[in-house]
Amino acid sequence: MDGAVVERLRALHPETTASLLATEAEAAASTDPSILQLCHHRLAHMLGGEVSSPATAVDPAKLAALDSWWDSPLFTDAERAHLAFTEQYVLSVGSISDADVDKLLEFGSPRQVYDFVNALFVMDQVQRLEMVARVVL
Repeated sequence: MDGAVVERLRALHPETTASLLATEAEAAASTDPSILQLCHHRLAHMLGGEVSSPATAVDPAKLAALDSWWDSPLFTDAERAHLAFTEQYVLSVGSISDADVDKLLEFGSPRQVYDFVNALFVMDQVQRLEMVARVVL
């Protein structure tokens, strides 16, 4: 999360901000950092935001091709599955199907999928909070 936003949130709600940052760090540490960062960039772009402080560097060529990930040879099948899930999550989390989850299960255990979805949830909430906080705080 952007440092200036963190300081403004911390001034208003210090305990809540500390909990949010700890949750964000724990969620991110529980899943593949390179895939999570790709998904974070895609999520931020879809919401009209940006990734203020990426935890893991992303290949600049992949970032440049992120708008066409589905047919770019730069992305692995696992990355495509996670990016597809991320897009569905952002567009309509209620429309995620068993087939969407099954696609992730081709590339990870049930626990790994759970950890990824949990990290995606936290990342989505933090991204939306940060975007609003930049405007109103």
